[in-house]
Amino acid sequence: MKIFFKWFAGFFEDQSGTASRKAAAGYWGLLMLTYMIFKDVNGTKIDMEMFVMVLSFTGGLYGLMLLERFAKQPSKPEDSPVATTEN
Repeated sequence: MKIFFKWFAGFFEDQSGTASRKAAAGYWGLLMLTYMIFKDVNGTKIDMEMFVMVLSFTGGLYGLMLLERFAKQPSKPEDSPVATTEN
């Protein structure tokens, strides 16, 4: 059970290993979008402005999460052997 909780907590971590509010809000937005689509399919009319607002909120958060993930990559030393020519 502990392994499952550790795995689940990994969804909410950023690059440094701390909890990310952007990830939590992004998953909440994705859950709200899923709920809105489910309600609309079942016959309840969803306000289009609200749907677009939640969609843009969620897309913006996922965009920020991607920027954070790729911008803060730790620099790794060059491990590849470089051919040097000595004279």
